[in-house]
Amino acid sequence: MRGTSTVFIVDQDRSFRDTVRDIVDGLGLDSQLFTCGSEFIDGYDAALRGCLVAELLLPDMTTPQLLMALRDRDVEIPTIVATADSEVAMAVAAMRAGAITCLRKPCCPGELASLVREAIRHDLERSKKKACRREIQQRLDCLTADETKTMNMVIQGVANKVIARRLNVSMRTVEARRQRVLWKMGVDTAPELAQLVTWYRGDAPVLLRHLEIEPDFQTAIGTKGC
Repeated sequence: MRGTSTVFIVDQDRSFRDTVRDIVDGLGLDSQLFTCGSEFIDGYDAALRGCLVAELLLPDMTTPQLLMALRDRDVEIPTIVATADSEVAMAVAAMRAGAITCLRKPCCPGELASLVREAIRHDLERSKKKACRREIQQRLDCLTADETKTMNMVIQGVANKVIARRLNVSMRTVEARRQRVLWKMGVDTAPELAQLVTWYRGDAPVLLRHLEIEPDFQTAIGTKGC
């Protein structure tokens, strides 16, 4: 995974930063080290995929404050919070701010390695979903206003003759629009169209085979022009 994911380590304790860096290096991942929250915010490259390992109480801010600052910049990154203190309320705040887990210092190398792997998987899955949503939006943007109206009724299971009556067009026109919608959306059937659009609108839990994303995050399917 080296070169594809980066672990950002934010902690004022140099020995802890070095320990985490060594563990990350053993996983074949890149790492970047920072001593405080503001240094990380200033040096963070949002184009890089990966995860964040941060001390709960940083010199200039808490990790919940750091995560909120990132959120204000429209940045989401899987975060592992490390702490030597039993600040339960602060740890809960970190989880609510977007951290995926909290880790007690001193940490077990094996446990940290496992958590980093999970955080990277989480980031890859999030990136895949974002790529899928961009792909669907591009396909939807190719539809005309009339095709969009037809599509919305098709995914609701409305029969062609009813669509024709509602839109005051012929059956042949509805059938032609329906075929163009399927083609532009990259699916073969109305149920597949319904599943695709339903997932995009947030009402379905799974990705579709029509939107599988390769590890390099390029769509595996061929693109269809407008």
